[in-house]
Amino acid sequence: MTAPLDTSTLSTNPIFAMAERAEALRASGVDVITLAAGEPEAATAEHVVAAAVAAARTASTHHYGTAAGHPALRALIAAKAADTHRIDINTNDVQVTVGTKHALHLALRAVTRPGDEVLTVRPGWPGHRECIESVDAHAVMVDTDDRFLIDTAALQAARTNQWNVRLPRRLGPTQS
Repeated sequence: MTAPLDTSTLSTNPIFAMAERAEALRASGVDVITLAAGEPEAATAEHVVAAAVAAARTASTHHYGTAAGHPALRALIAAKAADTHRIDINTNDVQVTVGTKHALHLALRAVTRPGDEVLTVRPGWPGHRECIESVDAHAVMVDTDDRFLIDTAALQAARTNQWNVRLPRRLGPTQS
């Protein structure tokens, strides 16, 4: 049986720390533009708001869905991935998550054991390390070169017998 997630071990994400600092400055009257969290400045498009309101008013949306995600949504994602990436994928290959961290946590939970080492690059997304630690694995940082590329020698030097997974430099909804 897997131990419950100990959230006290999760570090403060520097991206959100910068966003919180910008918000505090803004609240004190400083004109601040922040790109830290990648949040949009524009309001949600009216047709998206209207679709969300319509869905909230529809009785069929007032129940829990399947753990893997709504079958119709999974089918659309599979079709899009098959077309875009020219891969053989079907609905059963798709898992809908609430975000990148959720997806990465589930993937790492599936392929690592406590104590495994997971290689990830520096600089990189701070969420990688948090997700690695959330499954009781150890993050092994591999520095990139001045063009943010992974040097093969550095990658090989970081490998040990406990090595299990390597995470890419970028991982997000549009980059995974």
